[in-house]
Amino acid sequence: HTGYISSCKFIGDKQVLTASGDQTCILWDVEKGTPLTHFKGEHTADVMSLGLSPDGNTFVSGGVDCIAKVWDIKSGKSTHTFRGHTKD
Repeated sequence: HTGYISSCKFIGDKQVLTASGDQTCILWDVEKGTPLTHFKGEHTADVMSLGLSPDGNTFVSGGVDCIAKVWDIKSGKSTHTFRGHTKD
């Protein structure tokens, strides 16, 4: 990441998902300390929160851009976008 880390979630024992002020999320290999997948190009502002699905196959990211995105962890692609949240 090139920005601050705003949220982290473990996926099992060997992976960590992080969200950042650089508008991205990254899936990391815990043992190697290396990134596995970059989730980027969808948020236009800082990503502040993460929520992992119970099956561990998808997650949701919430950003300062008033957008929530659902991501497929295996493909690295966004599958749903929720817009219309307001900053009020």
